[in-house]
Amino acid sequence: MNLTQTEFGQKIGLAPNTIANYEIGRRAVSEQTIKSICREFNVSYVWLVEGIEPMFSETDNTTMLIDRILAGENETAKSVFKAFARLSESEWKIVERIIDNINEQKNKASE
Repeated sequence: MNLTQTEFGQKIGLAPNTIANYEIGRRAVSEQTIKSICREFNVSYVWLVEGIEPMFSETDNTTMLIDRILAGENETAKSVFKAFARLSESEWKIVERIIDNINEQKNKASE
């Protein structure tokens, strides 16, 4: 991706010397760092860990977007995602009905 160690490290929150230590094998890459690399660069976890193609994840980027929101400073957005993460199956059914009602109202308004 033509990044320097500094640029690469900045994207995943690590110092250039940490990246250098990874490259020369002086330090093992943590699971958290692997996940950060996958998230930031849309790299497949299996490719990064095991070398199995494809290199890049074929996703709709939803997970990356959620990760960025959770890492950001918008406390309202973080609270919403955290609340959703704690919902039970019955509570998800309620959310589903609310969304269906909203969509019905939008469809009626556009007719």
